[in-house]
Amino acid sequence: MIVLIRAILLYLLIIFCLRLMGKRQLGELQPSELVITILISNIASLPIEDNSIPMVMGVVPIIVLVTFELITSSISLKSKKFRSLVSGKPMVIIHDGKVDQQAMHKLRFSIDDLMESLRAKSIFDISDVQYAIVETTGQVSVLQKHAAQSATAGMLKLPGRDADPPSILISDGVVLKEALKEAGLTEKWLHSILRSQSLAPADVFLMMVDKGTLRPVVFVVRHGMEQDGQTGFLSGGDRDGRDAQHLRETVQVDLHAPLLHDIHHVQSQNNRFAQLDELESQIEVPLQ
Repeated sequence: MIVLIRAILLYLLIIFCLRLMGKRQLGELQPSELVITILISNIASLPIEDNSIPMVMGVVPIIVLVTFELITSSISLKSKKFRSLVSGKPMVIIHDGKVDQQAMHKLRFSIDDLMESLRAKSIFDISDVQYAIVETTGQVSVLQKHAAQSATAGMLKLPGRDADPPSILISDGVVLKEALKEAGLTEKWLHSILRSQSLAPADVFLMMVDKGTLRPVVFVVRHGMEQDGQTGFLSGGDRDGRDAQHLRETVQVDLHAPLLHDIHHVQSQNNRFAQLDELESQIEVPLQ
């Protein structure tokens, strides 16, 4: 019982400390942050494994290490020299398609490591790389040459508009009030939309709204709650691997159902991207 209580308390303490240190994925940790993380995990395990060790002997070092990391981070934000000393500097390893071998040796970066990083970005020819840099986290950032870059709507001068991503209003049956407020909508509006489909919020697995038009673009009903005539929404929720097929079947039905206009809008966007890919495949010379 003592071990269980200690484990829960240390778990909560570590979660709190990591939240103070900021949000980073494991592959994005700076060297100092990685060291602190390893030390915290080792220190926290001692009071759990040995009941003779007081909890204070585990809690105090963790708090000290996190405090030291916060101080170090604050100094790094204000001093570039200190930041370079603690975290290092980004280093260019490819410029104009040529590999800098000295930089590779200095970073202990093998050609296999380099090619693996390039392949992860769908690049298989080094000559297509204009600029590649190894960040302080060990990640490789790549800028392709103009001739190797994929054509964009701007290059092809295709019309379009910049739009914010859709907002999630209902997630797994729970209404997200902050998202409603951000979109400038009210719960009254939301319930009116649901009543038109004879649904309650608890019946909806996912509902997303377009911030520009303020109309639902994705509407996924919980599995088992679909009703006849509700074909105007993207419904589904079956979690046994048949969701994609179910959604495709749903889109292809009743053309006069409510909100089907939004579905056609999504399909027209997909058709536009298909045309973009076709135009790109016909281009035989680099775009100027």
